[in-house]
Amino acid sequence: MAARTTALWLITPGEPLPFDGDDVRLLRTGIFFEDLAQRGVAVDWWTAGFDHANRTHRTRTLKSVQRAPTGRIIMVPSSGYGRSVSPRRLLDHRVIARNFTAAANKVEPPDVIYCSYPTIALSRAVVAYGLKTDTPVMLDMRDLWPDVIWDSVVGERLRRLRSPALLPMRRSASWAIRNATAIIGLTEEYVDWALDLAGRRRGPLDRAIPVTYPSHEPVAEADRPAALAFWKGLGVDLQADWIACFLGTMGRQFDFGPVVQAARSLAASHPHLRVVLCGEGDGFEALKTESANTPNLCLPGWVDGPNRKLLLERARVGLAPYEPSENFRRNLANKPVEYFAHELPVLYPIDGVLDRVCTEGGCGLRYRSAQELAAHLAALADDAPRLGELSANARARFEGHHRPDAVTDLLLAHRQEVLDAR
Repeated sequence: MAARTTALWLITPGEPLPFDGDDVRLLRTGIFFEDLAQRGVAVDWWTAGFDHANRTHRTRTLKSVQRAPTGRIIMVPSSGYGRSVSPRRLLDHRVIARNFTAAANKVEPPDVIYCSYPTIALSRAVVAYGLKTDTPVMLDMRDLWPDVIWDSVVGERLRRLRSPALLPMRRSASWAIRNATAIIGLTEEYVDWALDLAGRRRGPLDRAIPVTYPSHEPVAEADRPAALAFWKGLGVDLQADWIACFLGTMGRQFDFGPVVQAARSLAASHPHLRVVLCGEGDGFEALKTESANTPNLCLPGWVDGPNRKLLLERARVGLAPYEPSENFRRNLANKPVEYFAHELPVLYPIDGVLDRVCTEGGCGLRYRSAQELAAHLAALADDAPRLGELSANARARFEGHHRPDAVTDLLLAHRQEVLDAR
C-alpha cells in the first residue's frame, strides 16, 4: 500500500497542550508531538476539547490548530466532568470516543496510530478504526485501568470484589489490547499487565518505551530575585537551606504521614533542613492539619513557573511517597523522572520498578518507616560526597534512559518496525 499523507496520529486526551498557558509542562505525548513536528514528521495530535487539569472546555466543537508546518493539534469535543472518579467522567470518555470516530471517518488515515491507554472507550474506538481502515495501532499502556479506578475508591477489604464489578470494562479493555498491532508501555511490567489482561502472548512488537521529561532548563537570571523572595516569604531560604521537595497532586495515591513525622523529628537536630511539599488536591487540607506545628515543613500550595524551577534547581532530594498500589509498583512515573532530570535522588517507600531502578542505578533510597526516612535525610544532609554520588547517578539515569530526543528516536524506530511488519 502506498504511503499515506500523515505519517503518524498521536491520540491522547488528558495531557496539557502547548497553548494551555504561559509555562505549560508537556508530558509524554506533548513531548513526542513537539519533537516530531520539529523533525518535520507529518503528525496530528488528537486530543480532547475538555481540559482535564482545569475542568474547563477548550472548545465545544471539533477544532484544529496548526502548530508547525507538519504538526497539527485536533481537539475533539466531549461532555466534560467535575470529579476524576465519577459516572460523568465515564460518560465523557464515551462521548469523545464517538466524536473521534465520526471525525476520523471523514479524513484520510495515517500510516500508523499511536494511542495512549486509558481511556478504555477511546482505545477501543481507535483500535476498531485501525481494523476498519487497515491502519496499525500502537497502544501505549500508561495506567492499569480499570483496576486502578476500583483501587482508588474502595478499601482493602472490598478489593477482592474488583473483578466482578469491573467485568464489562475489563472485557472492553481486553478486546482493544488483543486487537492492537503493538502493545507498548511505560515499563515492561505495564506491558506484561496488559498482555495478561488480554490473554495475548508477547510478540516482537510488544515492548516498553520509557517515560520522558523535558530536559532541565535553568531559571532566567531576571526571574531569580523574585523567586528567591517568594520562597523567603514562606520561610524557605533557597540559598542556605537543605531542601527535600515534593511537587504534585496531593491525593490518596500518596502517604505523607511518614514525611511529616520525619520532618518533625529532624527540626531540632537539623534546623536548616526544610521539607517543601508543593501541590493541591483532595488531601491538602488534611495534610495542613497533620503538619501543624512542624516548623521545618512548608506547604505553599500549587507552585509553577520560575518558583517551581528554582525550587527544583536548589533542592537536594525529591520525595515520591507513593502508596504501595500495583499501579505504582509496576511503574516508573513522571515524578521520579522529573527529579532525575534535575539531578535529585529519589526517596520512596515502595518496592517494584522504582526500587529496582534506584537500587541498580544508585539514584535513590527506599524507606520503610518515618524513622528510616529521617535517617536517610539526616545522613545525606551530613554527607556531601555521598549526596553528590547519588545526584550524579540520578542525572546519568535521565541521560541514559529518559532524554526526550532519545525516547522519540525509540518511538520512531518502533513505528518503522510496525510498518515493516505490516
